[in-house]
Amino acid sequence: MTARISKLVMHAGYGLLAALIAATALAHAAAAAADRTAADAAAAPVPAEVIYLRGDITVDGPMVTLGDMLVGVPEHLYDVPVARSPDPGQQGRIRTGSVARVAQIHGLEWTPFAQTRSIEVTRRGRLVEQSELTRVILDALQPQLAEGDHEIYLNGRVRDTFVALDTVVDPQVESLDFRADTGRFDAVVRLSHGTQTRPLRLTGMVTEMADLPVLRTRMDSGEVITAADITYRKVRADRVPANIITEAEDLIGRTPRRVVAAGRHVRANDIIVPQDVARNDMVTMVVNNGGMLLTTTGQALESGARGEVIGVRNMRSKRVVRGVIVGPGEVHMVGNGFVTPANAGLANARHTSG
Repeated sequence: MTARISKLVMHAGYGLLAALIAATALAHAAAAAADRTAADAAAAPVPAEVIYLRGDITVDGPMVTLGDMLVGVPEHLYDVPVARSPDPGQQGRIRTGSVARVAQIHGLEWTPFAQTRSIEVTRRGRLVEQSELTRVILDALQPQLAEGDHEIYLNGRVRDTFVALDTVVDPQVESLDFRADTGRFDAVVRLSHGTQTRPLRLTGMVTEMADLPVLRTRMDSGEVITAADITYRKVRADRVPANIITEAEDLIGRTPRRVVAAGRHVRANDIIVPQDVARNDMVTMVVNNGGMLLTTTGQALESGARGEVIGVRNMRSKRVVRGVIVGPGEVHMVGNGFVTPANAGLANARHTSG
């Protein structure tokens, strides 16, 4: 009896062990099947209906990628290169067939429409400013120039030169021919940016500049110009006309003969000394009669400023005499030893001190 029970227990143990082994095998098989499914899913082509071609594109870098060309590209394939982009600031075209070949190599099910054979690609770039080129030429010319402010004027239009957005430009003067008598030069500037370099031939002229005084704001006749009313405008010194005022001192204390616009060069005949007497004004006539000063009323026949001689009609006698303006509305008669045009300044000083 005991031996039979032992046999039964042994058979039961074998059965339990076999069941455990079978369960473990099934679990391993299920896990392997799940791994194969995930791997197959990852390797499976992305359906074409979720991938489509962009229109004409703009890029920043040297390569055009799948992500630049196609919408719906998986993130891990976005930076896969398709073709080189154009030079900075330039345009080019990429055939859609080339895009399809790269896409299919990486498991993307995408075929371009037959009518779309290529798309335009524009590469952004930074325009090299003309001032970056003229600055290095002017620096190279500086030892040969006279003291003062100078500027460079280039002949014609300089061909636009673009560099990559993040590139530092380092222009260097490679050769320079300068004629001091004419100010003309012929230069070759080598433009280095990144790993690229290119020569640019530039011709032009260097000229001395002048700072001319101009009015800050529009001023009308009768308004007296002060130092606060003046600013400066830079112009080529060889193009300043002979009658243009070049010193601020020649503007201060004057008034425009007529309206003068802000920022415009002022000609000598645009301004006058402020008028103390206007034509037809009633003025006080002062006459020296044997050491006695007599006054009467007269009418100015001309306009004038302090120190100028004008004609005045005596309103009592109707005689016309000449007199020197010594202040607003006051004219001292010429003759009788009182005042003459030669000593008008002295008369003016007496009037001011009085």
